Amino acid sequence: MYVVDCGPITMGPIITSNIFKLQDISVVNELNDYLTFEGEIAEEISMLCGPQIQEECFNAVSRIPFVVGSVMRTSGGEYAHEIIHAVVCERGKKSDFLDLCDATRNAILLAESGGLSSIIFPAIGSGVGGLTSKEAIFTILEHIQYVVYNANFMFLKNIQFCARNSEELELFQKYFKEIFRNI
Repeated sequence: MYVVDCGPITMGPIITSNIFKLQDISVVNELNDYLTFEGEIAEEISMLCGPQIQEECFNAVSRIPFVVGSVMRTSGGEYAHEIIHAVVCERGKKSDFLDLCDATRNAILLAESGGLSSIIFPAIGSGVGGLTSKEAIFTILEHIQYVVYNANFMFLKNIQFCARNSEELELFQKYFKEIFRNI
């Protein structure tokens, strides 16, 4: 099983079921700096949670600009506790590894500052961000490890991962073992 105790936070498990079948968990979503739902992950979230999620994002972007690495929270509609939207790229551009690291870190810190106890990461960066699943999964796992070891957490107790297909599952398992092997 892919679960590791990292002090105050447990990493894992890696799930393969629908991410919205879980109760009381917040989902991390990837968006561009216009907060449009263009990647596979965002489209899936929008389809399941309904148009109010997009409306909340459009209302936010009309008030303030969002830059790469920014994060915000919206309701989760009927299917999720809430959604943490992470800006992984500029509109029409590919994400890079530093962009994804910023978005990953800020999603974790927003979850903590919002008093959330558990969040789940799909392979953000691999949709609208334009990275391969391999690049995205390695980057988010590696940076999550860095953030967990360099921040203090009072509320966040669990970070899970969601593989949406067999390729992502294999990559999450491979890099999970590699990155967290010394724990």
